[in-house]
Amino acid sequence: SDVYKRQINAEYGTLRGEMLRLRSPSRLVRVGGQWRAMASKGQFGSFSNQDVEELIAMPETDYVQQSSLVAELMEESMAGSSFEECEFGSAMHATHFMLDPSWTFLNHGAFGAAVRSGFEAAAWWRTRAEAQPLRFVDRELLPGLVFALRQHAAFMKTDPRRLALVPHATSGLNAVISSRLRSPGATAYMLSTGYGAVKKMLERSGASVVLSPLEPFGRGGDQLTADAIVEHVARTLPEVCDLAIFDHVSSNTGIKMPVERLLKLCRQRGVAVLIDGAHGPGQFPLELDRLRPDFYVGNCHKWLSCPRGVGFLYASEPSARDPPILPAITSHGAGHGFCSEFLWDGARDYNSALALPAVLRFWDRVVDREVGWQYMKTLRAEASALLREEWGVGLEPVCASELLGAMELVPLAEGVWDKLEQPTEGLALGQVASLIQDWLHHKHKIEVPIKCVDGRLFVRISAHLY
Repeated sequence: SDVYKRQINAEYGTLRGEMLRLRSPSRLVRVGGQWRAMASKGQFGSFSNQDVEELIAMPETDYVQQSSLVAELMEESMAGSSFEECEFGSAMHATHFMLDPSWTFLNHGAFGAAVRSGFEAAAWWRTRAEAQPLRFVDRELLPGLVFALRQHAAFMKTDPRRLALVPHATSGLNAVISSRLRSPGATAYMLSTGYGAVKKMLERSGASVVLSPLEPFGRGGDQLTADAIVEHVARTLPEVCDLAIFDHVSSNTGIKMPVERLLKLCRQRGVAVLIDGAHGPGQFPLELDRLRPDFYVGNCHKWLSCPRGVGFLYASEPSARDPPILPAITSHGAGHGFCSEFLWDGARDYNSALALPAVLRFWDRVVDREVGWQYMKTLRAEASALLREEWGVGLEPVCASELLGAMELVPLAEGVWDKLEQPTEGLALGQVASLIQDWLHHKHKIEVPIKCVDGRLFVRISAHLY
């Protein structure tokens, strides 16, 4: 009608300015009596959802206005949880974790242990999903995942456009390896201390793999140092290499790799780097944009203590990658951008990812992060010193303190397997390790892994806030 035409003509300048400001296809709504450009619907997922990439790229001030409904749901998911501060140790164990107190649980590094608030938030979302499945999947899930991704990006000190949520580190590692090493004649480099599953990924990739043997604890019993690791890589890294893969923390040995120095070395040689950070986030401070690896993959269920089922993939320049980094599963987000490619991979349980804001609130309100991380490292060092003194296996750790976070391998005393209730003569050392771990589990309710490294047996201890 003429009335609407006059109204549109009068406000055309404002509308056009808002569209240009956002620089993407948008819809326009009134917010507080003013026209604002808001993310458009229907570009990814369903006609009920706003476009994921626009929501991720939106400036924070605009996103706060845009996300009010999902923010209310997030608050409701946390309403029944406690975020009260408490002392580390037994008080933390009883208040914020769900571990059975009858067990001595020293294996947090395996699969973590969820904080209570994260578990409760995931359960809240799971219940809400089943109360009205279409409302949840079509209208709430993708905006909720974007909300979680943006908060996690802030926690990891990076731009959310460089981050993608994945079910676990394994899926992120597979995506980078299969995408970067697909060309004939591609070459990858990895240290022998790397994770076993990653070695299998490289085997299946068809690439030429240089697996460089690193003696975890130095020659002749000398302590392994950061200098020794960097010198080893500088000597063995191939001149032509498409991808170098380093652990942030080696799962089998607990060694925290000097990734800053390794990244610098590889940049000088023009080699792209993938950091396997399964044990990184939550064990120590991590600022991804400062570290700036080509790729970083992490878990949220280990040291961050999120419910199992969510991890992340970081790419320093996701839009400039050639070839692009693609997930193993192609779904509705294909072709819509880096984050969208990974956000939805089919109908499954995404509630651990939706619980991520509750877990991050735990780290923000219950714990002073820096104090918490220092507590974990100090507790590990004290426990190691106690065990080494009791067992008479040396006064110093087997590697330099600069390479240790909240995990450490402590040598077992010779003959400790004599305490077992079955003979061990003729058994391989790995079989003896399994028997000792089972004995501690079944007889003493101590959950801790026994590792066989370089022909020696070690106990790998993990220290956490509880």
